Amino acid sequence: RRRRRRRRRREKKRRRSRRDVTMGGIGSGMLKPKARMMHIADVHDDGAVLGVALAPDGKTALSASTDRSVSLWEVSNGKCLHTFKDVHTDIVHACALSTNGHIGVSASRDKTLVLYDLAEGKVLRRLGPKGRHAKD
Repeated sequence: RRRRRRRRRREKKRRRSRRDVTMGGIGSGMLKPKARMMHIADVHDDGAVLGVALAPDGKTALSASTDRSVSLWEVSNGKCLHTFKDVHTDIVHACALSTNGHIGVSASRDKTLVLYDLAEGKVLRRLGPKGRHAKD
């Protein structure tokens, strides 16, 4: 009986987690339910993509990679608009976009955050440990 109960609980938990994934985010109507494969391996030379952030309007995306670069993408055609290289000294593991989609931020294992002006394609600010500015 205990085994059956445990098994049922596990199954229930799995079903719940699957439902959460399919109902939230992309499946919730925020984006069109049309999937598109983007070939980002050509830009991120030596590494895997660890993080992706989609702009609220769904037109652009930001990707973070193990090759220490961050790339801005046009979602409609999969074209790389800009690649920020040599802004981090270690693996970039996360990225995010502002609500208007004009400012991007990336976080790296080198303990820095980098803010980007995506419209102009330049680095706005680097923040290091404990909120201090990182050395350039």
